[in-house]
Amino acid sequence: QAIRIIRAVLEKYGTYESFEVATGGRLLSKCQIWSVIRKYMQKEGCVGEVVVQLTDDLLSQAVMMVEDSRPTLAINLAGARQHWLEGMLRHEIGTHYIRGVNNTRQPWHSSEGRKQYSLKPANPTEEGLASLHSVLFRKQPFLRPARLYTPMGRPSRLSFSALFQDLEQYVQDAGVRWEYCVRAKRGQTDTSQPG
Repeated sequence: QAIRIIRAVLEKYGTYESFEVATGGRLLSKCQIWSVIRKYMQKEGCVGEVVVQLTDDLLSQAVMMVEDSRPTLAINLAGARQHWLEGMLRHEIGTHYIRGVNNTRQPWHSSEGRKQYSLKPANPTEEGLASLHSVLFRKQPFLRPARLYTPMGRPSRLSFSALFQDLEQYVQDAGVRWEYCVRAKRGQTDTSQPG
């Protein structure tokens, strides 16, 4: 199914890069990014609660973490597109951060509480919800999830370099392919092997 989605999008747009420009819009300047972030945080009522860092050396588009005991969002400048930035903020702040804040107010917020209520780790469900939040208002909401899914099924059969070459049929940008291969092979000790 993921391959079918990717092929349909490539048929319509020609390349993944053309799809990015057509649906994601232009890359935003730092000033424009800060403006979108401020508006979003005002709308969500969390101004001053999350530290935001803009960087160009992140493997993913963004990551929510705790740094110096403060919730911190790092955003990759290379992926901050006009029509996609708010979706990324909905993913990271609107789902991960707000769920974390709400979780601290629940009786199951500790590991003992999770055991008491027989709860599984929240992350798989939370990540699914966050992924939906990030594409909710996109014109073509299924390509990015399909693109993320496609390389994840292939590492079991391909080495890092073979996976990198295989993905070229879908994505010409070597940096984007590199990002997906690193994600797919994360934690593997010998990336020259399938797995």
